[in-house]
Amino acid sequence: MKIIFFDYSGTIANTSLPKEKNRYINSKIIETIKKLGEDYTLMIISSSSQSSIKRTLKNAEIDHLFSKIKGYEARKNKTEKIKNILEIYPTTNSECLMVTDTVRDIKEAKKANVESIAVTWGLQSKSSFSKLKPYSIIDRPEELKNSIEKFFEDSTSKNKA
Repeated sequence: MKIIFFDYSGTIANTSLPKEKNRYINSKIIETIKKLGEDYTLMIISSSSQSSIKRTLKNAEIDHLFSKIKGYEARKNKTEKIKNILEIYPTTNSECLMVTDTVRDIKEAKKANVESIAVTWGLQSKSSFSKLKPYSIIDRPEELKNSIEKFFEDSTSKNKA
């Protein structure tokens, strides 16, 4: 089972708008998530409210594509949320990937032995990610699917070696 963990704020949804009901998901991100949902198990690991996340996903008509959503209600850091999911689902760390727009999330994924893809359309810039050496840094949602596919190809090759 190949799992993609998404951060929510900034990575999936534009949460810079002041009112929850005005939050939206860019059409390119919706399109990418729909494609990814065909081949991967998608989950959200966030410090945002689970009900807010579900509402935004439902408005974008992509809520059904996410197997699990862990919001702030889980009262754990993202490392613990990832580890908890890895205990429940039949997968390994090498079959998981975190997609995020923050340095903190990359560090937390590393603590759970999970690689990351950093996206620059959210909170932080490309230069802030470089030191942490995520698997890749991408600038546009359209690049995400190819980067994820390459990660899992590389991961499979390493495991066979």
